[in-house]
Amino acid sequence: MVGTGYMCITIGSVHHHYLFREHKKLMTFLSILDLVLCITMALFSAWNWFLAVFGSTQIEFWKGEGIGNDKREA
Repeated sequence: MVGTGYMCITIGSVHHHYLFREHKKLMTFLSILDLVLCITMALFSAWNWFLAVFGSTQIEFWKGEGIGNDKREA
């Protein structure tokens, strides 16, 4: 996530360089790709932190067993 954010910043900082204008389509594609990857990784990280804070696993969450380890036996 940090790497894709760094790439967005560096590509943005050389926006007025002549090589950027020469390869405009490629740089635009890379900028959009980096932005999408950065957002995706941020959402993935937030989801994993959510599960970690509540002490649940992905499987427990999707099975509907609740969040956390406070499951009670009847």
